[in-house]
Amino acid sequence: MIHSVYSFGYNNQGQLATRDTVDRRVPCRIKYLDTRNINRVIAGAEHVMATTVRDGRTEILSAGCNDNGQLALGYDCGHVSSMRSSFAATGNVVDICAGSFHTVMLSSKGTVVSWGYNNEGELGLGHAHHKNKPTVIKALTFKTITNIYVGSSHNFALSSTGEVYGWGKNGHGQLSLGHFNDCTRPVLIKSFNVNHLRRVIHLERTSGERSRDWIATLLPNLRRRSSGHDQHRDADPYSIKSISAGGNHTIILTNNNQVLCCGGNGMGQLGLSDAQDRSTVHWLQSLKSKVITNVFACSVHSMAINENGSLYVWGGNQWGSLCTGDFRNRYIPTLVTCFGIERIRNVYSSHCSFHCFVTTNHGKLYGWGRNDKAQLACVEMETINQPLHLKELESMDGGMVVDICVGIGFSIVSMSKGVVKVDPYRIQCVKFFDVDIFYERLQKQS
Repeated sequence: MIHSVYSFGYNNQGQLATRDTVDRRVPCRIKYLDTRNINRVIAGAEHVMATTVRDGRTEILSAGCNDNGQLALGYDCGHVSSMRSSFAATGNVVDICAGSFHTVMLSSKGTVVSWGYNNEGELGLGHAHHKNKPTVIKALTFKTITNIYVGSSHNFALSSTGEVYGWGKNGHGQLSLGHFNDCTRPVLIKSFNVNHLRRVIHLERTSGERSRDWIATLLPNLRRRSSGHDQHRDADPYSIKSISAGGNHTIILTNNNQVLCCGGNGMGQLGLSDAQDRSTVHWLQSLKSKVITNVFACSVHSMAINENGSLYVWGGNQWGSLCTGDFRNRYIPTLVTCFGIERIRNVYSSHCSFHCFVTTNHGKLYGWGRNDKAQLACVEMETINQPLHLKELESMDGGMVVDICVGIGFSIVSMSKGVVKVDPYRIQCVKFFDVDIFYERLQKQS
């Protein structure tokens, strides 16, 4: 359970939910959320949303930019600097994801709704008109959607049968449709079909590897067919395990730990050794034996974690987003070596930001990338190209980091419950505590 929420960085649209539009160079506790039993916080480019349960129903709170209905308040306005109640969802909320300027939500009944900006059809409603309140995506009705994946302006939905539907911006081929036209309503992504993914991987192998793999794969398939068993997507090693939608590219991970990609590649974010966009999925051969367990499509770069907690990065590196100690783009996956014996446990990144946080198996929190608005809770440097250990941030109020969401130039940290131990001789700690509480406890100690 989230006990406290802190925000810091850019605040021109009130996205920090601090009841003003003043930037925060140090973490600021959002006190009025302490009693709201927050379950989750998500961030878009300039807006944030939180979920809480009230009277048995999931309530959505929102703050930030609302010029195109991003906050689902039922009206458009410039911005909102305090978390407001947007609406109460009917049924339990399975997932809620923010694009740059839109939001998509999945209910326990498999219903998918969307709201906000819609110029490229990212709401999936068959038109390009913005919506300032939740609207059901009718094209996904009766599809039994189990997962949603939201990028900056493009989206995917995975059904219980393993079918993937995509919609939104497709100017770089990020929907893997074989063309570069936007889609205003969900369409079946045939290239994400398990048989097509298997074919892509086998065709891109060397001839020697291909022949051995065809034999190894064909025999089990023939046995399953002869025995009459259903080939459920979870049982097929080439079915999709997860999808990560980035700024203008897409990374997918199969159940047998293979990575495929499509979309924009101007900075090398597809990891295919060139800068050419792809309108259909391609296999990332350089990661074939790394046993990748999670993938992250960010703004113009990508990351992946393997079973040992090693981090691989590739793509744009203008702001040090790759954590390689320099600012050179990488066109193939590159192992990040500066963590030593520590292993990456969680990655907190975004499709619209240039900064990132990770936690390790040692319980440490690190951050790197763009920091011109102190979005990494560090006021000394505007760009950080190697891991910065955020000691104070990782244990604010004596708690632990539950989640971090990031937007353009800002960050929101959710903390678990903990006990604050105030040392009156370390006044520099004031910047990471709620000021009023700090002085109350300081007076009690004296």
